[in-house]
Amino acid sequence: MKYIFIRLILILTTASNAQKIKQGDNLKDEFNKINKPYYYNAPSFTGFAEGSNMILIGSKPNPEDCDFLFVALKDTTLIGVFKVSTPNSFLFDTEGNSILNSTSDFFILPLWTVKNKTQVSASDKNVISLLDKLYEKTMQANENELDEKTLKEYNSYQTNTTLANRGTVSV
Repeated sequence: MKYIFIRLILILTTASNAQKIKQGDNLKDEFNKINKPYYYNAPSFTGFAEGSNMILIGSKPNPEDCDFLFVALKDTTLIGVFKVSTPNSFLFDTEGNSILNSTSDFFILPLWTVKNKTQVSASDKNVISLLDKLYEKTMQANENELDEKTLKEYNSYQTNTTLANRGTVSV
């Protein structure tokens, strides 16, 4: 009987100390609850330069033992949380204010991560012309008429951080 009581206390204590993160929580506050963070290389989630070499941060040496993994850019800027247990899901800070305000079943690079490092130019209409061309060749055509040149130009907005208005392409 004594062993059952001790086991019950252990289970309840463990369950009550587990970190629960939900939409509306402050990302930085939740991250600061980790006593000793462990860093892991993240898989490639996106083609955007800002999303390259991302980091996952957990509270245990083995990422599969964590309830949540924090998702950070390569400069360790926190952008969201990945729920490890099934069903897997992401929680994102989509406004850059450290509040987890968006839930998704798949990865979304928050727009503010691209927009913060993008030159905005009202006179540069290249991205608008490209988006018009993409619309015309994919949505208005009888068949998919997207050519390799247009596709390469679109991809350059993901990788070339010097192009103006590239945040528009990430939307």
